[in-house]
Amino acid sequence: KRRGAKMMHFALFWGTDSANVILFGGWPGASVGKYVFLLIVIFLGGIITEWLAFLKVKWVEEKPYLSGFLSSLVYGIRMFFANMMMLSLMSFNIGVVILAVLGHGVGYWLFGTCAFRKKA
Repeated sequence: KRRGAKMMHFALFWGTDSANVILFGGWPGASVGKYVFLLIVIFLGGIITEWLAFLKVKWVEEKPYLSGFLSSLVYGIRMFFANMMMLSLMSFNIGVVILAVLGHGVGYWLFGTCAFRKKA
């Protein structure tokens, strides 16, 4: 073991442990405020990921390269959010897992179901 190195959790746990690191070193640490902020960000990240999954770039026949570029850009941003969500889940923090699943569920409910779509 390296000097000063902390062990990662390899079992699900709850709370703000000093060894708890999510995405960035030292974040959120033992601060309850930072932990709550992190949970809110994780929840919103799940919603944004689902929104990007259902976002369709309108195909412009006169400018197919622009439409293709915009579609690729949206896909790249969605992959960034999806991978950040996956990496945050690897913290094994139960709060993060619950809020990530809830965020994805709420996002799918808002954008993926017919609940809020206008009927033609």
